[in-house]
Amino acid sequence: MKRVVCFALAVFLALPSAGAQDAAALQAFVDRAAADYLGPAFAAFADGADTLLSAATALCAAPGEPQLAAAREALLPAALAFARVMPLQIAPFVEDHRRERVLYWPDPRGVALRQVQELLAVEDETATDLARLRDKSVAVQGLAAIEFLLFGTGSEGLVTGDDYRCRFAATAAASMAAIAANLAAMVAPEGPFTRSLRESGPDNVLYRSEAEAVSDLVLSAATAVESAHRGLATVLGATQAEAMPRTAPLWRSGLGITFIAALATGVADGLLASGLREAVPAHADLVDEIEAALARLRRALPPPGTAVADAVVDPVLRDALLAALAILDELKVLLGEALPAALGVNLGFNALDGD
Repeated sequence: MKRVVCFALAVFLALPSAGAQDAAALQAFVDRAAADYLGPAFAAFADGADTLLSAATALCAAPGEPQLAAAREALLPAALAFARVMPLQIAPFVEDHRRERVLYWPDPRGVALRQVQELLAVEDETATDLARLRDKSVAVQGLAAIEFLLFGTGSEGLVTGDDYRCRFAATAAASMAAIAANLAAMVAPEGPFTRSLRESGPDNVLYRSEAEAVSDLVLSAATAVESAHRGLATVLGATQAEAMPRTAPLWRSGLGITFIAALATGVADGLLASGLREAVPAHADLVDEIEAALARLRRALPPPGTAVADAVVDPVLRDALLAALAILDELKVLLGEALPAALGVNLGFNALDGD
């Protein structure tokens, strides 16, 4: 791990002083990020959320094994589409606690599980009414609740018609679908956030310059790898005996490792697809290093669907996760320090410290 981090630091220290990048180049990068990353990524999340809602609704209307299997299967694309945008440090996510309402994580104390089980125990009907569910804790409104209801203890009752449990799951899915649709509208080509992102200036309450818009995008990529690193480190523990696999997001459905992988790479992939290389033409080597690190991270991680509980104790799989952790350390430097320096922007925090 030390070798990898030292190498990344060497790349960072070797960068020439960037100064302010050309405003036109930054604007072009922002424009492409809006069109080629943010818009399609949030549209994919909205589509996944709608599919999950339809599957949950169908399960409630006609309980059975095929319907439960379809609802469970629909969780995967919705969750992974969300993982790819979850770290974004943009106003639409911050407002109204939209991010936490979709997924309350990290949740080391198991707040979501406890609160969902409490609602199930008394069959609280307010959890099956969309407007009233919105007034409850954010922990019971989104993916964490849906996953437990579909995969957790007692979920077999959905096959034989556990009406309350199913309506709760469908209502949480409806809540998430509404949030996803709202976000997708905000970042659509003519959406209000897209206009703010692309039309920076002294009268723009969000972005006074192209550099501020770029800063938020790069901060998001740095936040992504920091969040993935912390989540994976907690799952692994310092030793096998200290591993905590149930702190992984959505571990019951087998999505824990796959979700963390999408979380780590989603924003960086989006920025690369948005013309990052063209935005820093003098730093092609840095972009090469970022791309190479992301590729090594994907190769290091166990296959999708690997159960977290198995991965933390199996020697081969645990070593693979430790290797992934080291690569995330490298990416923290590349995305949190080297890239902002190359772009001439200030993130306003130390991505390595996660402050």
